[in-house]
Amino acid sequence: MTNKIEILCPPKKCGKCNRMIAKIEKAVKLSDTEANIKIIDSIDQLQTYSTWVLPSLVINDRIVCS
Repeated sequence: MTNKIEILCPPKKCGKCNRMIAKIEKAVKLSDTEANIKIIDSIDQLQTYSTWVLPSLVINDRIVCS
């Protein structure tokens, strides 16, 4: 089963966003799991999620970290 991982970031990525992206990519690589990582940075797409805190991590359509 392939996991769907989405990282919600503002269009201008800050240090926190870049660190989260790097850590998620590293974790997926080290765990040897199948995952589709997608970075959501469009204002229109960000508004569809129920979070005000960025960056946020969404795994399989569930916000798990913000």
